[in-house]
Amino acid sequence: MTVIFNDTLGVLGGSQTLMLRMAIWLRTHNIMVCVICDSDANEEIVTELRKIDVKIEVCAPESFKIIAHILNQYNDLLVINFGFDRYLNIECIKRIYNIQFYNIIYDIIPTTFWKGSGFKSSFLISHAKHKYSKIIFRMLKNGAIISQEETNNKSVCSYFGINLSDYNPKMLRIPMVCNPLANCESIIKDGYSSSIILTAARADFPFKGYMIGLIDEFIKLKENVKNAKLKIYSDGGDIEELRKKITSVSTALQKDIELCGWISYLELYSELKKCKMYIGLGSSLMDAALNYKPSIVASYNTTKCVTAGTFADNPFCIGTKEEDLPVASTLIENVFNMSFEKYRDLCHKNFNAVYDNYNIDTIMTELINIKTNYKNCILTFSDRLEHYCNNVLNLIRFRNKKDKNSCLI
Repeated sequence: MTVIFNDTLGVLGGSQTLMLRMAIWLRTHNIMVCVICDSDANEEIVTELRKIDVKIEVCAPESFKIIAHILNQYNDLLVINFGFDRYLNIECIKRIYNIQFYNIIYDIIPTTFWKGSGFKSSFLISHAKHKYSKIIFRMLKNGAIISQEETNNKSVCSYFGINLSDYNPKMLRIPMVCNPLANCESIIKDGYSSSIILTAARADFPFKGYMIGLIDEFIKLKENVKNAKLKIYSDGGDIEELRKKITSVSTALQKDIELCGWISYLELYSELKKCKMYIGLGSSLMDAALNYKPSIVASYNTTKCVTAGTFADNPFCIGTKEEDLPVASTLIENVFNMSFEKYRDLCHKNFNAVYDNYNIDTIMTELINIKTNYKNCILTFSDRLEHYCNNVLNLIRFRNKKDKNSCLI
């Protein structure tokens, strides 16, 4: 069997570290792995992938002939896409080159299926929703959509006007390596003594705009928790907006806010051991929990820093869109005021929430056994024609655009 990831290795983000974790597990179980990507600029991940004999093929996502040639080199294929357009590209390739294999999309962010959301024309948005909702239902029928959490499902239903009961993809949580740490008690003690609130995310607003709101919440917190410190690891196209926000606060408070640049995952793990708590989105919440830290779930697509609670409270939520939630400063202050016994209990609950629900051995075993109902292309001629036109249009629209998040956390 061969698993092929169809994504990019050109940035430092969640899907890249996810691919690495999954690839390590697959190679440990003697399964061949290949990554088809439009860039291999992420040297950290690429180096680790090559160490375990993962084949890396670099080509444009629209290079159908080249990708078809790559796919034809393998038998018993499972192609995993994290993006909707990439999934559609592979389906088109199946039809053009008469290839049959399993092709799925692993929905790891709430906006994966939001086709047309960038248009200014309400007619084009309405057309895109109508067109692509039909494809999504066909994908569901084929078993080609794997969702990593309920928030993503609600996002799809809200955007397309689909009933939640009608949208029921297979659920597989993000696989995490869940190794209990022998020195966990000393980590917890150090965390309890720490005054650092830690967050790490790309500066991509408004999607990860909670960091802007976190500055405001930190100002409120300092009124009652004088020793609190905020440490932010971030980079990306909107980093200047974050810097501007920090410099807008008083000089007295600025000395307790540290904005750091890019950080590797190994370095992040080291930093997680030093902090009192972590706040953020996505798999970094689980990284914090696996390092025995209280991890606080923020909302996405808002510059407010509101929270759905700790990861232990919401083990199946690694980001929410709701804005009418309690402000984060209240929960952060509660963590600062906890007794050691209560803090220790929360740290263990956070770890166990990941271990019980996201263990990589369980999830990857399920993933490699996924079989869609059909191996052939599920797109109609009209679907393929529209997708070709969209590819050409996007090449023109974005021909001079530089990825503002070429270096991400």
